[in-house]
Amino acid sequence: MKPLPVRAYERILDLVTGMLDSEVAGPPWPRLATALRDTVGGTAVVMVTDGPVDPGTSPVLAWTRSPRLVKATERVRIFRPTHPLTPVFAAGERAPVRVTDVIGAAAWRRNPNYLLAQREVDGSTYHLGIPVSPARTALVVRSTLDFTGRDVDLAHRLMPLLNRLDRHLTELHGLRAAMDTGQSADHPSVTPRELTILGLMARGMTAAAIGRRLGIRPATVTKHQENLYRKLDTHDRLTTVLYAQRCGILPLPGRPDRPEGSR
Repeated sequence: MKPLPVRAYERILDLVTGMLDSEVAGPPWPRLATALRDTVGGTAVVMVTDGPVDPGTSPVLAWTRSPRLVKATERVRIFRPTHPLTPVFAAGERAPVRVTDVIGAAAWRRNPNYLLAQREVDGSTYHLGIPVSPARTALVVRSTLDFTGRDVDLAHRLMPLLNRLDRHLTELHGLRAAMDTGQSADHPSVTPRELTILGLMARGMTAAAIGRRLGIRPATVTKHQENLYRKLDTHDRLTTVLYAQRCGILPLPGRPDRPEGSR
């Protein structure tokens, strides 16, 4: 077996790391989808979200050549219920799956999603689903040649990075939606990653529990906590959380940390 493309993996790693450690202008998923499209080798990527979404996580179509962008974006926003991969991921599959792995060629050609992709997505009838989280799937599509085993292996390696970003964004958006606009904003700057960890610290979670929630090692959580202590000039978890609430980094006590209906 040929070695997996290290540079392709590192491209997504660098992008995800940048999104975790700094503020990104605009919703992050379009940029991530575009990089994923180019890394795996697709014509387009549809980021499919199950259930309510916020502006940072809305479904997105990453496009390449077709001038019919607006029409395609309107049409290809979600998996239709009849897409062959829908029941696969709904049943809990947590590995990348090709359409050709689950349905025969003749049945796929009769499927309305095949016809939609053929008409609206440059004939991209070869589909590879990559589960980003239990509620979000990246559908990479292309024409001419099906995805190879090497493509699937690369997608499998990329999944933990995508999952890590998804968990981070879920926590970050919940925190920011719960902020009281009347709170003071005069405080030391913390990174988006530090903010998510600070928010989970406010829930009383240990470093191990935070690591499980965000998909990172407890030692990494501890390192971020040490950075927070240094930035906020504090020395323990309780003092750090209370200071962050008082100066407007975290929502005030008694406010929900996640708005109703959000994920």
